[in-house]
Amino acid sequence: MAYQCEPDKGSPPDKILSSSDPAESKVQTPGTTKEESEENGYHLYIRNLVNGSTDTIPFVTSYIFAAEEEVLMCATTGDGKELSPGIIIIDLHSGRHERIYSKDDAYSQLALSDKGERAAFLVSAEDKKDKTGNNWSLCYCDGSGEASVVAGRGSRRTSLAIKTSE
Repeated sequence: MAYQCEPDKGSPPDKILSSSDPAESKVQTPGTTKEESEENGYHLYIRNLVNGSTDTIPFVTSYIFAAEEEVLMCATTGDGKELSPGIIIIDLHSGRHERIYSKDDAYSQLALSDKGERAAFLVSAEDKKDKTGNNWSLCYCDGSGEASVVAGRGSRRTSLAIKTSE
């Protein structure tokens, strides 16, 4: 299960624990990190209902689950310290996090194949607030490393053959 909550407007931000195990937790105190907001993203809590553990990914702007496998993909603006901005794919069964794109850009339209093996998303490096312009590029990851731009502004119109059978 994964969820996000907006922080209370009237109270100071809570301390953020990045793991359910207190020995492994990294505590960030209020005032030392950026604020949660629509632009910066909100913390994504990933709760394992079998063992009761919770993983926290800070400043997530969007996320999506694979339809048939325990895989989650999310876009984060990073925490300004240990977590850099980008796109992360998480194998929920093993807990492994794989960064497939690392840039401080705006992300939109996250998509995963049914089994979570392939991913696609839109990225814009120009203006994070302008989500209406023609400045978006399509990125694709075939599961064998990092995502790359396959079509962008000024790209020639060509057909992109993507194997759809799994």
